[in-house]
Amino acid sequence: VLRASEMIHELVRQFTEKYDALIGDDLEASRTETIDVPGEAIKRILGPGGKTIMSLERQTGTRIDVVKPTGDPTKIKISGSSECIARAIDLISERIDENDSDSNNNSNNVETIGLPKSAMGRIIGHAGAQINELQQKSGAKIDVEDSGQVCYVSISGDAEQILFVKSEIQKIVEKPQGNSDHTEIFELPLRVFVKLVGVGGE
Repeated sequence: VLRASEMIHELVRQFTEKYDALIGDDLEASRTETIDVPGEAIKRILGPGGKTIMSLERQTGTRIDVVKPTGDPTKIKISGSSECIARAIDLISERIDENDSDSNNNSNNVETIGLPKSAMGRIIGHAGAQINELQQKSGAKIDVEDSGQVCYVSISGDAEQILFVKSEIQKIVEKPQGNSDHTEIFELPLRVFVKLVGVGGE
């Protein structure tokens, strides 16, 4: 019994150390950067009901906060990894320049398609990787917004670019998800954990 107790305590200790190390890595990887944004662009960054800024957070894997009181310029705090912050700054810069680019590029069209909300994560990808890749390949601008049970994808570009993006999105949505990786974490009482893992992990 004493030997079994020692093994269980050692197993719990090792598990706790690994968990703390993982959490520590995540905390160390996260930082906050503050940028200045023209006051007139804040509405475009926030969007109606805050939908645009929430979409930016989902696409980049960051937390974005507008520092109040707002002024000109207005400060925006972006929290996340260095890579995710860089993506967020790029997308915010696009929003700032949105009016100018729209007025200077009248050949662009905008088409919006509605998809099941369950497809939104696949289209955006981890920290926005999938949607950024689509934009780079197509040259189109893509925005994804959540609206209840439906997500709306707005595609801005010429007819060829829009057609390409729609085709790629259809492939993503129709791709079987049975073999995709999925991780789920359960909180278990120690006695259940030991029962499942076995003494010494056997």
